[in-house]
Amino acid sequence: MEEDDNTYENHMNTGDTKPLPLTLRVHAIVQLITWAIIFPTGFVLGLSKSRYHVPCQIAGMVLTLPGFLLPHFAHERHPHSNAHTVFGSILACYMLGQVGCGIFLSLHIYQTSRFRRIVQLVHSFLGFCFPIISWIQLLLGGITGLKICFGSHTGQCLAYFITGSSFIFYGIVLLLMIHFGQPWLARRGFSQEFLDCCVVTAWGIINTFTARGFFFSATSEWSHLEMQHSTIGVFWALAGGLGIFLSRHGQRSVAPGLILIVTGWEAGYLELTTPYSQLVHTAFGYVLMAAGASKMADVCLLSDCKAWRHTTPFLLTAAGVMFLSSTDQQLRKVLVKQFDHPTYALIQISTAVLIYLFVNVLLNLYQHLKPVRETGSGKYECLEMSEPSEESDGEIKARVEQVIWSSP
Repeated sequence: MEEDDNTYENHMNTGDTKPLPLTLRVHAIVQLITWAIIFPTGFVLGLSKSRYHVPCQIAGMVLTLPGFLLPHFAHERHPHSNAHTVFGSILACYMLGQVGCGIFLSLHIYQTSRFRRIVQLVHSFLGFCFPIISWIQLLLGGITGLKICFGSHTGQCLAYFITGSSFIFYGIVLLLMIHFGQPWLARRGFSQEFLDCCVVTAWGIINTFTARGFFFSATSEWSHLEMQHSTIGVFWALAGGLGIFLSRHGQRSVAPGLILIVTGWEAGYLELTTPYSQLVHTAFGYVLMAAGASKMADVCLLSDCKAWRHTTPFLLTAAGVMFLSSTDQQLRKVLVKQFDHPTYALIQISTAVLIYLFVNVLLNLYQHLKPVRETGSGKYECLEMSEPSEESDGEIKARVEQVIWSSP
């Protein structure tokens, strides 16, 4: 392992100025279009049971097959296996299974059989796994193309990419709740903050017990990185537990916003290896603090302003992009390109804008293709169930439905 680290460091110090061969550049472009645009669109078309679902997925398969084969013509650039190629092989099996299930279902045979029902469940499960699988492969492709995260840098990359992706995905979850989640919350008497705090608590527990020894090598003495990640995990677990208690019975709470603000403040004062890294992490901290402040404003001041609800999900998406693109090796490459930290931060935020825009386009496509009552995204009001009611379950359900679907 030590020899591998030294080899990699020498490679980084000498630099590899040779551009990627044409085959790999075409591979990257084709796979980015396929896995980031065509397949997600097909996924939404499948959820809405559109007749364009199958043609869209076929187009994606036609594009991804040559894209999958192109790297084999540039094998001299990849003398050894890596996570991207290994996961690509797994992804090929995943696609074959999904295509096989789709072909079987399209034949409309064994309509009433138990076997067909099992195939439907497998097809649906594989389809719902697609966004995460696709995201992982795109990240691994970027890591391989940049030639980072090898040797002793693997732990930091894991920590940054997992945490950054978590911010992005939870921003998307909040966006989904804006479009579809309010009727579900109202029927069950939950507030959004209760669910937020449950997620924060679970993630804090995981982070507390995995930062040392998983993301970083556990030695006899604690490093400052291990202490940083473990203490923030403890804070999330405890503060999330407090938020769960305060937001019980459908009450709204400022706890998630405060957690984001404190986490952003901590990120801005981390002890890092270079001044440039310090500046980039400070910008990330400001964005995370802004997300926390917008969440508190949504709870306390602007709960009736529907346009404001997009602020927190977008800022969480931006914070996630900024964090996962701020590892030491990435910032070293940015410094070589002579980007100052405001320019790099604008590039990061622009990437977040693109992601947030595309997700909104997909959600609006789904709403356009599905009836309003089926999506549950009609006009609604926030319900806060602060005190137990003496109404029967039927009366409560009728009142909730009346509020959800009432028009102004």
